[in-house]
Formats: sequence, structure tokens, C-alpha cells
Amino acid sequence: MLFEDHHSFPTNDYSSMRQWSWQLFTDISSARDIWEKLEAQSTIRVFQTYAWISAWYKEIGCNEGFEPRIVVGRCNGKVSALFPMALKRNIVGTSLVWLAEDWNDYNMPIAHVDLELNPIEVSKLWEMVFEVAGPADILELVKQSPIRGHSIFNKFYKENEMLEDDCAFLLQLSSNKQELRDAIHSPKTWHGYKRKLRKLEKIGEEVSFEEASNASDRIALVADMLERKVKALDETGKSNPFKEKSAIAFLTRMVADAPNTCRVFALRVNQKPIAITLCFQEQNNLLLYQTVYDNEYSQYSPGILLLHYIIFSAAAEGMRTFDCSYGADHYKSVICNQKITVGRVVEAYTLKGSVLKFMRYATLSVRRIVKSNPRIYRAALSWNKRLHLIR
Repeated sequence: MLFEDHHSFPTNDYSSMRQWSWQLFTDISSARDIWEKLEAQSTIRVFQTYAWISAWYKEIGCNEGFEPRIVVGRCNGKVSALFPMALKRNIVGTSLVWLAEDWNDYNMPIAHVDLELNPIEVSKLWEMVFEVAGPADILELVKQSPIRGHSIFNKFYKENEMLEDDCAFLLQLSSNKQELRDAIHSPKTWHGYKRKLRKLEKIGEEVSFEEASNASDRIALVADMLERKVKALDETGKSNPFKEKSAIAFLTRMVADAPNTCRVFALRVNQKPIAITLCFQEQNNLLLYQTVYDNEYSQYSPGILLLHYIIFSAAAEGMRTFDCSYGADHYKSVICNQKITVGRVVEAYTLKGSVLKFMRYATLSVRRIVKSNPRIYRAALSWNKRLHLIR
């Protein structure tokens, strides 16, 4: 289905004629050729790749009522942008949202590396996308990938009146080991890290850091990591998206289908993995997605020990940034030297949309209040933990 828009935008280096046409795909696989070709010509986040979205949809999205709306924009006939969106319906109304939004640490459209936009164009193009993908009552863009502070920036960042309740954390890497060490730690904490590593080495005949080198090892480690993650989250009372078998199937499918993107690391004692971390490689950025460690060894901080190994390995490979990604875990703010705000947009287009917008903002406000008050937050986790036990 093709949609034409004859709006002309101001001239810039990308094009002397700013005219866009649109194509809508309601089946993810039908867009694959265009999608993967544009990926190769773009600076892209892993969460908007065809491999990630298709794996998620096959295992999770198709069973949760998401209706794909893949919007492809052509500027002067050239494929220049792809918006991996979906319609999500409930009893109140219909929202236009990101595909896999809850599983993504960041969200942004895919844009050709040569595409340059100004704020007026961005606003107008989002209006077009909403018109092509709709009808819907509300446009909801959660976890907008930041426009500043990252080598992978969002050309379609839509200005908003509200930020997410959490932020993201980033570490600029250096090939100079001393500079990198100083960026991560003060001398005191660095010596503490080395001391824990020496103590760990004393209790095991063999302590090793490694990266899984083949698909079967990566899949096995990720399955092990997710199994432990379920137990760890249930013990804390935090929300646990990994309890469903579909979640494990999704991530193991992604690991199998994208060997050049997924990287799995482990810290082993006597061949037993006591910490496992799943990362995604995005050109010159390494992104931390999930990590878990064995509580039996918690006194040695195995997760942090493994994280140090990964960071120094990434720097040695020539990576420019290590992205600890979205979330408020304390270790991220300790290790990283840059804090990045993440945007949220909720725009209503109908009366039902106004109700949905109020509900979204009310939920976000409550979450902020809970997280900002340690006593309330601990009580909420305790109550959630009881609900896990009841179920």
C-alpha cells in the first residue's frame, strides 16, 4: 500500500527536493529485504534490527495482540527511513507504539546514514507516519533513544514534555588502560576490585574470563542466564518478564539468528559459570543487555569482575563506547562517566486518546514517586514478592 505526500521541506545537503512517499507493511517478513538493506546503510540500534523484531514477534508479539505497522519512507524515491511500529488495542482505545517496546532498552526509527533533518521536518514526518500507520487514538513513543551523548543518535527524536522515570548510562572508552581505569574507579575502589579477584582466585583451581565462541555455547549460556534471572528477580520482588517460556525462546532465537550482534561472556570458577552477561555489538558501541551472577559468590562481586573484563576487552578491540543502557542499577552510575536522559512522547488524537494519555502519565507519575522514596519502594518490592509466591 503506497501513500504519497507532496509536502516540500527546506533544502539541505541531503536533497534539493524534500518530497516523501510512504509504504506500509502489515507483515514483518514482507518488509525483510527493504529492512535489512537499510540496516546496512544506517547507524542503527540492535532493538530495531529485523533479527530482533522478527524473533520477538514470533515468540511474544504475535500472542500479545500487536498488529505490525512497518512504515517505510522514501525521500525522492530513495529508501531513507523505516519505522517499526504496531497498533496495540485495549478496551479504552488504540495506541500506535514501537514493536517490542517493553523489551527494548532504546527506541528509534532506522534512518539512512546520509539523511539530515531539522526539527520542523521531524515533526511533520511523525504526523505522516501516524496517518499512514493508523487509525489510532494515541501515539506513544517510550524510551526514545537519546539525541545527544551517544555515537548512535536518533535523527527522529521527537521533542517531548516528559522523560522516562529512569535514565541510561554510558562509558566513553579509551585504548589507554590507565585512562580507562581512572575513568571507572578511584584508586581505592580499583584496589578493592583487584583484591576481590585475588580472593576469588584462591578458592578455585581455575578462574577464567571468556567469551562464547560458537552458537551452541552462546545459546547454552543465555538459557542458563535467564533461568537464574527468573530466580533472582523473584527473590527481589521486581517485575519478572523472563518467567514465561516465550521470553527464553525469544532471546535464544535472537542469539542463534544474529551471531555477529550477540556476544555472551562468562566468569567461570572450575569451569562453572558464576556470572554471565549478554551484550549486543552496535558498530563501535558495545551495549550491556542482561547480566546475572551466582549469589553463592556475591562477596567477590562476580558480576562486576566480569563487567570489568568486558569493558577492557571492548576498549582493546577499538570500541568507542560501552553502553550500560537503560535502568537505574547502582553499579551503572558508579562505572559510567555519562548519564543520559531518555525521552517519552504521548500524543492524543481523539477523546479516547486523551483518556489513554491521562492514564499513561498517571502511571508514570506513580512509578516516579515510588522509586524516589526508598521506604515506599522497598514496600512495593516486598508486596510484589508476596504476589510472586502466591502465584
